[in-house]
Amino acid sequence: MKTKIDKVYVISIDESNAKVKHIHSMIKEIGLPNDCPIEILGANGWDMSDEDYNNIVYKDWNMSNESIEVHPNKFYARDITKGEVGCALSHIKVWKDAYENNYDRIIVYEDDIAATEYKMEWSILN
Repeated sequence: MKTKIDKVYVISIDESNAKVKHIHSMIKEIGLPNDCPIEILGANGWDMSDEDYNNIVYKDWNMSNESIEVHPNKFYARDITKGEVGCALSHIKVWKDAYENNYDRIIVYEDDIAATEYKMEWSILN
């Protein structure tokens, strides 16, 4: 039995013709088990106000009082960027749309998708 994909989402804030053509080319190269809609959407965190950013970001993310230069895990010793917030909000938009449309199977790519020699085998696992 073949898997039916309800929709493919691509997270991107760049909707230029060149980027859209590249995304569609990569998806075609990877292959899908059926024709399905492809939607490009995203939330540009860099466009949000400082007030919105401060209302969204978890205040205790930066888990260190030490400077980023001396902290053993630099990732947790820095503030979250507006770009990272935008990425998270983009994924939330996808989940919301999929839920509202009762989709059972979706694929989510980010706009830096790259095709490899690996070809997808589409089947339902029991």
